[in-house]
Amino acid sequence: MPQRNCHDASRNSRYVALLAAGFLALGLWQHLYFSYSVDQLTFFKNAFDEDTYLLHPFGPGGIRPDRLLSGTLVSGLLWLLQGSHGLALAVLDTFFPPLIFLAAYFVGAAIFREIKARCLFAILLALAPDLFSLGNAASYPGPFPTLDQFRALFGKTLVPPIETSFLALYRSPEPQISYAIVFCQIGLLLRFIFNEARPAALGTILGLAVSQALTMICYLIVAYPLLAFEGFAAFLLVLSGRVRKAVILGFLLTISIPAIYASVRLGSGGPTTGATMLFQSRMPEITVGVLSAAMLALLSGIMLLQRKSDLRLIAAFALAIVPLAIMNQQIVTGWMISGRDWERFINLSFVVVSGGILLSLVNRRRDWQGPVTGAAIIITLVFSTLSSMRTYNLWLADNLKSVAIARAIEAADTLGRDTLLVFEEPEYAPLVSLRTRRSYRPLLDYTEVFKNPIPATPEFKPTPLSASLFEYWRQTNVSPATAQEILQREALQKSGYYSGFIFNICEYWSPCTDGRNVQTEKIFRALPSVITSYEKSSRDSGAGEIPKATAGRHFAHVLSKSPVPSGAFAKIGEGRAGPFIAGIWVQN
Repeated sequence: MPQRNCHDASRNSRYVALLAAGFLALGLWQHLYFSYSVDQLTFFKNAFDEDTYLLHPFGPGGIRPDRLLSGTLVSGLLWLLQGSHGLALAVLDTFFPPLIFLAAYFVGAAIFREIKARCLFAILLALAPDLFSLGNAASYPGPFPTLDQFRALFGKTLVPPIETSFLALYRSPEPQISYAIVFCQIGLLLRFIFNEARPAALGTILGLAVSQALTMICYLIVAYPLLAFEGFAAFLLVLSGRVRKAVILGFLLTISIPAIYASVRLGSGGPTTGATMLFQSRMPEITVGVLSAAMLALLSGIMLLQRKSDLRLIAAFALAIVPLAIMNQQIVTGWMISGRDWERFINLSFVVVSGGILLSLVNRRRDWQGPVTGAAIIITLVFSTLSSMRTYNLWLADNLKSVAIARAIEAADTLGRDTLLVFEEPEYAPLVSLRTRRSYRPLLDYTEVFKNPIPATPEFKPTPLSASLFEYWRQTNVSPATAQEILQREALQKSGYYSGFIFNICEYWSPCTDGRNVQTEKIFRALPSVITSYEKSSRDSGAGEIPKATAGRHFAHVLSKSPVPSGAFAKIGEGRAGPFIAGIWVQN
């Protein structure tokens, strides 16, 4: 019997190791294949904001409490790799997907006994935001309904803008790092809650406390819903007579207060900046995660009324309540922040864990359990492979173009250190900076919008950000009339690039408030003042009054769409990648 048990354990370990290796390959192949396609060892950006995260590990606007863990790990990784941001990104994509899977398996091991059930659960948990979210363009669509169909059913106002174009476990370093930590903490909490044999040992409590401390310096979108789960579970444990367990969960919440306070301060902004993510609303939000959680909460709640002391039902109900609470607490409080990232990154993970617990309570016939579970594993692995390929195709053009621009910058031997680069497509500036060995400064950098947030003032007031934008428009020959058209178009779209240098981000960018607090009318009223300020800036520059930010600087134009600039310009560098050609031009 012991030999057989050892054999089974060894075989089970091979299954887990094989799947972990598959997740490693899932994260690594894009970097290797892209490097092969461009004949250069380089990285592949496959998610929003990765370049900004690596350039500013602790946050572009200063040290954020929910970036402490990822910032420390990234900073240490950059030190080990001698400042190679691209290699750091490839390392994160290689090792964190399998770590996420193993952490998810740790959760599954607390719920299921069968190895196949644990493996299937771990895959579903690791891929939950991508498998079930209707807004992910990277997910292989299959027979599922679209987000537009979902909005047609419930109304556009009630469905937050959850559109994205990458697998969640690809986004480095967050939420990658947070998934690995938070899933481990969920696994520890479930073991603690499920254990009825004896009171929790001191070592268990200390382990939970250490893991909780790490969780509180993780990405708040992923980590903080865990606090809601602990609070709900503690309340239910008191009702069931498990006061000791409830006290320990209360202790975990207590040690989290400093991090909660720091994040509330971050989210509410301050009176000097006027920048805040809080806004008033009492409208509910409806998503796949919310509806799924509501069904699970109803099912587990009915079962809990019949079996009030069942610890598994307590955990399942508390987990199901979390997406409902964080997405719709504004119905009671009247205040909310954007719920789109809850849905993008964590709601469906809580749904999977809650559903897994309920499924573990069902007696199943073992003769069909194995084949069905095995088939489900194969289907989800095929889904993840196809979705990974879709992610690659969605981000390929941006990566190729950034390589072409970086090669052009490297080839520009006469490019001086005091030269400001005027990107024809300024959104590529952070990504290109990761690919070049040369340090440079772009004239327009969207990262500055987060470093120096524009206050929500009653009317437009010139700032260093607006001065940079005006000089950029002047360098690119954008007339005041064209500038007004650009800002009007972005105001109507409730999104855009250039408005961030003029207006408070939550006033013009719809996703910041889930489309519920966009100040379009205010922006239109301010446009005449903006254009007047731009005209004055252009006249002053023409008269020799150079803005302080650009005084004593030379300009080089980075062209990635237009082949030749107008006027007397000379090309000093060129780069190619795939079908894209980029050039560096300076005025004679």
